[in-house]
Amino acid sequence: MGMRDTVTLAYVSLVAGFMGYAAASDRQNLLLLLPYLTFGFVNIFSHHNMVIGALGYFLKKELPCSSRSVHWDGSKTLEGYQNRFVLYRSLSAAMIFLAPPTIALVLLWYWGFLSVESEYYSTIRFIAWIAGLVTTLASAYLLWRVHRFRLLAAEGDLKRYFT
Repeated sequence: MGMRDTVTLAYVSLVAGFMGYAAASDRQNLLLLLPYLTFGFVNIFSHHNMVIGALGYFLKKELPCSSRSVHWDGSKTLEGYQNRFVLYRSLSAAMIFLAPPTIALVLLWYWGFLSVESEYYSTIRFIAWIAGLVTTLASAYLLWRVHRFRLLAAEGDLKRYFT
């Protein structure tokens, strides 16, 4: 199992544990931690994908043709496959990594944790919820940037990524 799969499995297991514990106990506040944990896992996941894209770009564009054998990351087969597959992989990563913190934030809103009239309200909890929303949006942005990086790396045009 590769690093990306291990990170995804660890994240899904952690989310299941958090949500299960929050549902079975009176500790719904723990759901506020999900956006922050998600951001950490998305960073690891994204770094892995960017390194893979950069290695593919290196093999395709920078390694002299005379000194390389055809490698999967620089092959024409991957190029045709990747243009279609990167979108599906990115969408599935977005669903896996963005659904749990979004659901957690919506549930906390729905349960009245942010209502001033609620017995659960506190300014710190409100600030943590807003910061969780910003962190979830940052995770979405990072996933989008990695998606774009992988597409441009597959095309051999990373200059457009950095401009």
